Amino acid sequence: MMKLDSPYLTKFHEVYYDDDYVNIVTELCAGNTIKQLLEEQPNQRFPEEEARQIIRNCLVGLNHLHSLEIAHRDLKPENIIQAGK
Repeated sequence: MMKLDSPYLTKFHEVYYDDDYVNIVTELCAGNTIKQLLEEQPNQRFPEEEARQIIRNCLVGLNHLHSLEIAHRDLKPENIIQAGK
């Protein structure tokens, strides 16, 4: 998890265990999910330039994960945060 340092990925802080769970502590992600933002758009579509930037950022983050031989197994609009929106 410490190798995942990228501005396109949530920051990892620590992990701790209790009797029932493994707890992973990450940074607080302020902003809305892509799904939430998409639902606010006319016809539920982003303008082309905004969509291009969202996709680019996702691909840069995924490329970093893949370079570390890590696969994101739950990639969907609900799991992508658009910071500052």
